[in-house]
This record gives sequence, C-alpha cells and structure tokens, in this order.
Amino acid sequence: MKIYRVTQALYPYVVGGSPIHCHELSYYQSKKNHQVTVLTAKRNSNIKGSAINYDLKQFKWFKLPWDFFGMENPICPGLWWELLKSDFDLLHAHSHLFFTTFFSMIISKIKNKPSVVTVHGVKAVRNKATNLFQELWLQVLSRYIFKMSDKIICLTKADAEEIKNYGADAEKIEIISNGINTQLFSPCDYHNNYILWVGRFVEEKGLKYLVDAVEDIIKDFPNKKFVLVGEGPLREEIKDRIDKKNLNKFFEIRNNCSQEEIAKLMKECELFVLPSLQEGFPKSLLEAMACGKPVITTNGLNEIVGDAGITVTPGSVEELKTALKTFLSNPSKEKKAGEQGRKYVESGWSWDIVTDKIEEAYESVLKGAYVKSR
Repeated sequence: MKIYRVTQALYPYVVGGSPIHCHELSYYQSKKNHQVTVLTAKRNSNIKGSAINYDLKQFKWFKLPWDFFGMENPICPGLWWELLKSDFDLLHAHSHLFFTTFFSMIISKIKNKPSVVTVHGVKAVRNKATNLFQELWLQVLSRYIFKMSDKIICLTKADAEEIKNYGADAEKIEIISNGINTQLFSPCDYHNNYILWVGRFVEEKGLKYLVDAVEDIIKDFPNKKFVLVGEGPLREEIKDRIDKKNLNKFFEIRNNCSQEEIAKLMKECELFVLPSLQEGFPKSLLEAMACGKPVITTNGLNEIVGDAGITVTPGSVEELKTALKTFLSNPSKEKKAGEQGRKYVESGWSWDIVTDKIEEAYESVLKGAYVKSR
C-alpha cells in the first residue's frame, strides 16, 4: 500500500507524543512492506533520532498569529503542492488542529483519494487566547476535517465521545490506541531513587501542582529526587517556582533527549508521574508502564492505567501527595502495579498489534472507496 502521511511535526525534529507516534508508525508500517512517505514542516534537531526506513519530505513553512499564542501551526504551500502532484493509495493526516491536515484533506478530496485522520487529543489547555482560538477552530475547521475524512482514529474512548460534539460521524470513528516499542521500553531488575516526569512544559501538564506536592513529600521522603525532562514555554516559570520554594536540590531538569535516553530513564526510575489537566493518549505513560513502572496520573486516563497506577483529580495537590506517599511508602504495591502495567502494554499496545489494527482500518476505507467508485 502506498501511504502518504501528513504531520505538522515529526520526531526527532520535534519531541512529543504525536511526532514520535508518526515516526514510529511509519517505521513499523514500512517494515510490513508498505510504501510510506511522510510530509512535514522542515525543522532542525539536536536529537539523534532512530533509523528512518520510510521516505521523508520536509518543506519550508511560515507562521501565523497562532504561534504567538504558544502553538505553532505551520503553513506549508510546498507540502500541499507535493501532495497534489503525487500518486498514493491513501492519505493519513495527524491531528485536526493544524493547517497541514485541513488543506491536505481538501487535496485528498480533489484527487478523490481516501483519507484517514488521527485525533491526538481533542484540544490543549493553554492560555485564554489559545483556548478561544482552539474552540473557534474546532467549531469550524475541525468540523470540515471530520466531514471530509473517510475514517477518524481516536486514541481513547473519551476523545471518541468528545469529537462528536464537533460534528464527527460516529460511524467513521474507530478507537485504536497508541503504540509502544516494547523491546526498547522494557523492565530492568532495579531502580534508582527518583520519580520521573517527561513532557512539554505547558499549562495542561499540571507541573505546578507537582512542584507544590513535592514541598510536602520531601518531609517524609528526603532522599527522593524528581527528574523533569522536556522543553516548552513554561520551563522557566516552573524553575522559578522550584527556586522560590527552595526545592532545587530535590529537582533535576533535563532537556529533550532521544527515545533511547528516555527508555534508560524510564527503566531506572522508581515511578512515573503525569499530573496533567488534560491529555489525549500520552505515550510517556505507556512507555513507563512498558518498563514495569507504577504510574500516577489524572482522572480521564483511567481506561489506560487500570491497576497499573493511581489516578487523581486534575489540579488536586492533596490527592497527588496522597498518591505519591501511597507508592513511596509501599514497595510491594509499586512492584505489583508495575508488573500489571507491563502486562497491559504487551497485551494490547505493542506496535505489532497497533499497526495491524490500523492496517485493518485502511483496508475498510479502501474497500469503501472502491465500492463508491463502481
């Protein structure tokens, strides 16, 4: 199958759940002998990425005012021209929140080619201006994207329900989870004395609540350390918050790093914490579970976590403190939750399983396109 994938960002040029998802999905689909071409906005990277076995085409782009609201939304005329003149069996676009997807879906209709869109979280929680802009986008452009698509892949049941509010046809929706490299992210027989967080320093990740919780946690667990990995617009603000609370010796903040380095950090941490206000289907959570680590995250991700961790109310410092103390004071509970998480990932979230499910979704779309053409 000749697959054209469109994404506004791709690992290793951008580190994040959706960019990594697009890279890894393309890699595993190519291993299954599909012809995969990825079209994306051109960026530079200091991260050493994993092997690329697919065709990659990057295009110059320019910015619109949304960038000033903290979310890049590339305009890529070259990408759309490449798509317009190319031959492919199916278009797979990622995220309904970007111009790359919107115009690509229009081109797929012009060319009468079947299309799939993956929802990587319905919306982000940022500042008021961004949130307002997103809502307008969802009410107008996302509706057109969902209408033009032949199949809508959601990573969670919650997202599948929410996008119906923005015009998504329930018959088009299919729930297929994120995939994980279960060989790279695997358990080891020891851990170091730190709690790990990985992500972008943005409002919806709820990091300020973690910092506030740590202020109390260190009274009972003074030997524990919290390692934060990532970049983003609120990084300096979080560092200032840590400094003002005199917590510097309990925190270590690292820059973005490769998947191999993240895997090492995951394997060697004691537990993983993700106190997000809102999430789609965070890969970092699955990566920690694949490494056999207990996880703490927020309500809304219960369908992912199950018995592999503890979920708390978003923004609740008290519940976050209780969850941390529950695990840190009970090694046997940590071990049991970690083992359960590894079982969950192996049973349904390995890339071999996920790519097969996506291929089945493609086949149903191509079959439907064939029927329509007759």
